[in-house]
Amino acid sequence: MLVKKALVVGGGQAPATPTLLKFANECDLVVGADLGAEHLLKVGKIPDLVIGDMDSCARGVISKLESTGCEIVIYDSEKDFTDLEAALDYCVEKGYVDITVLAAIHGRRTDHVFGNVFLLTKYVNKNIRVRLCDDNGRSLEIINKDLKITGKPGAYVSLIPVTDKVTGVTTAGLKYPLNNYTLTQGNTLGVSNELTEDEAYINIHEGLLLVIKELDS
Repeated sequence: MLVKKALVVGGGQAPATPTLLKFANECDLVVGADLGAEHLLKVGKIPDLVIGDMDSCARGVISKLESTGCEIVIYDSEKDFTDLEAALDYCVEKGYVDITVLAAIHGRRTDHVFGNVFLLTKYVNKNIRVRLCDDNGRSLEIINKDLKITGKPGAYVSLIPVTDKVTGVTTAGLKYPLNNYTLTQGNTLGVSNELTEDEAYINIHEGLLLVIKELDS
C-alpha cells in the first residue's frame, strides 16, 4: 500500500529554495501554514492548501492565492491552537501518515520552536510520522517504536526521553551502542552519539523518545 506523504511549511525561517522544492516534489500534498504559504509562493510553488490566521503574510498574498484556486482555510487570530497544529490536523484527517515539516525549528520565536517539537507527541500514538526538518539534514521526531535513520557517518544523533523514562532502548549503527537500556529524564547520556554507517536503527520498548539527527558531517 502506498504511503500518503504531505509537506507542511511553517512560518519560521524560510528554507533554501532547493530544499523546499525537493520536499514539495516528493510529497502528495503541500500545505502552507500562514507565512509558509508565502515561502512557497516565493519559489514558484503553489500550495494545495493554505491554513492559519494569516496574520504574518504580506498584503496581497491572500488575493494571489485565491487566483490560483488553492484551498484556503482562515481562522480568527484569537484561537486555541497554532497554525502548524491546524495544518497537521488537516493532513491527518485527510489520511496522510508521513508528514514532513519545514520552517518550524528556526526563527525568532523560541516558544514556537519548543511548541512545535512537543506538538509531535499528539501524533506519535496515532501511528503518524511527523518530522521537523531543515536545510542541513537536521531532523527531529518523537518515536514510540522502532526507527531507521539515514545520514553520513559522523553525523550527530541524540536520543532524549520525552516521558520520565524510555525502556528497552537498543541501537545499531551508532558509535556508542545501547542494549536494552533505560533512558531517563534528567541526564544527558543519550546526547551526541554519532552515526558509524549510512543507516542506524533505534528500537524502544516503552515510552516516548525525541530523536535528533544533526548536520551531516
